[in-house]
Amino acid sequence: MSYMKVKTAHLASSATFEQEQEYITMLHEVLQKLWQIDPNMIVYNWEDINAVPLSRNSILPKNKNSASAYANSAFLKQRQAAWVRMHNGHKKASIISNSPL
Repeated sequence: MSYMKVKTAHLASSATFEQEQEYITMLHEVLQKLWQIDPNMIVYNWEDINAVPLSRNSILPKNKNSASAYANSAFLKQRQAAWVRMHNGHKKASIISNSPL
């Protein structure tokens, strides 16, 4: 498990709803790129590690409120980038061995 901080592109829209749509589009693009690199990556719920995580086959959040469960502290403002923190890991179980290599 690790934490990742992502900086989005600058938001062009002035209306709050349009900024949220821009943000969600950018978040979807970032996740799709990450899943191209590592198909086994998952994004944990920010508040509850035991909640169902987002994976490549999950339905992605449709608005900022639902995305906030997985991407923490996205402050949106026109002509500024949003910094987003995510808690990610992998679907594959780790194999821990006590024997030396």
